[in-house]
Amino acid sequence: MLRRVRNGLAGWLVMAIAPPAGCVGHAQVELAAADAMDSVASETTRALDEYDHETRAADGERQRRVIAAFVERTKKDHANEEAMAGHETMVAAALEAIDADREAARLRRTRAGDNVAVLRETAAGLRRFGVDSMRLDDEMRRYVESLIDARKRSVAAGTPTTAPAAASDGAKGGR
Repeated sequence: MLRRVRNGLAGWLVMAIAPPAGCVGHAQVELAAADAMDSVASETTRALDEYDHETRAADGERQRRVIAAFVERTKKDHANEEAMAGHETMVAAALEAIDADREAARLRRTRAGDNVAVLRETAAGLRRFGVDSMRLDDEMRRYVESLIDARKRSVAAGTPTTAPAAASDGAKGGR
């Protein structure tokens, strides 16, 4: 009867330990997710850099066209003060529109950069979690193996099964 109780307790203990060990056995999933997030962050950063370069080039070209148009109008209407005042107003409005577009692009880039930072931070957290899970999985495996070895030794010696001191110390949070 005592042997059946011991065997039942040992089985219960293994069953209680096994589910957490199975849950942490998926460290590769966390590491793969972290790698995927880092990849998305890198590609997003590359796309943002390209967008920034293209936007700057387009804004520069718009600014050159505004100035060229103003010069052409100035050559044609230089003697007409009223026309020149209108040209000045149009140039100022066009340059303000370019500046507003640049500011909007800067805000979009900043927001997207914040998203990239969140992706990288989340990936780092997942990576740490994955590594910690692997460590916990290793500790659980060593503990269960020590229980199995102790049980084998006990059965071979015909003595009651007890958890090894070193294994039980590690399972109590020796970290």
